Amino acid sequence: MAGLTKIQHGIYYLAGGVNCGVVQTPDLGCLIIDTGNSEDSGKKLLKGCKELNLEPRAIINTHSHADHYGGNAYLVEHLEIPVYAPIFEESILHYPLLEPMYLWSGARAHRELHNKFLLASASPAKVLNEPGKRKIAGLELILLEVAGHAHMQFAVQVEDVLFAADAVFGEAILEKHPLAFMVDIQNAKDAIETIRHSKANVVVPGHGQPTTNINALCDANQAALERASQAVLSACSDVGTTPEILERVCAMLEIEMPDLTRYVLNQTAVLAHLTYLEEQGLITHQIIRNKLIWQIH
Repeated sequence: MAGLTKIQHGIYYLAGGVNCGVVQTPDLGCLIIDTGNSEDSGKKLLKGCKELNLEPRAIINTHSHADHYGGNAYLVEHLEIPVYAPIFEESILHYPLLEPMYLWSGARAHRELHNKFLLASASPAKVLNEPGKRKIAGLELILLEVAGHAHMQFAVQVEDVLFAADAVFGEAILEKHPLAFMVDIQNAKDAIETIRHSKANVVVPGHGQPTTNINALCDANQAALERASQAVLSACSDVGTTPEILERVCAMLEIEMPDLTRYVLNQTAVLAHLTYLEEQGLITHQIIRNKLIWQIH
């Protein structure tokens, strides 16, 4: 993997499975935005900073999914820098087992879910309570609330560059993953519009290529959410349990789930769409003979 890629003066990103931001601070240090999914990504971030003679001052984690904070432990151990994360999400950084647990309906998580995509080392995170203008490590920035993909999530805008976290995905990512992970569909739709109206000139999604064509990116993400919702709605045309609805949706969207990680992620996304569709008055649920079933209203 190459080193840091320059977006504009003083603003860089490390491309990879997750895009990590590096922004120069006024004292020639830098702020890191997300750290990737492993110690290896932490090492690459530190190497890239050293090549630019920038000393990391702090980390912001946009949300608490393990692929966005897996490099924290390495950086904190070697640099002793503070970590910041949105309220609620910082709890999971303190107690990382909460992520696989909530995906496993709150029970002790199956051992197959103890992997680098769902479980990272704990971080001593400080809470970012509110969106808006903030100064961290001497750097002026704007935090935008973009929950939906996560229960709470902040995008980070510095000057006219917006690190959008997983509020939006690159178009190639949307094609590869037609049922994007979501926990709240209405919030996710609202988050996309927040990105659209951010007045940024460059958007760096958490996954995918940075772009200046922000309207096209937002349109593609809204369309992907709508396709997924329509697939879930169509799957409810015959009465079905949650596993049956999941199976039908994956067949329609040509999704394969060869392991438990992908199963629980897609199941959670389907549940988010089911909740949204019921709130829209389009479907309803019942419990009949100890089975939770869904059907068109």
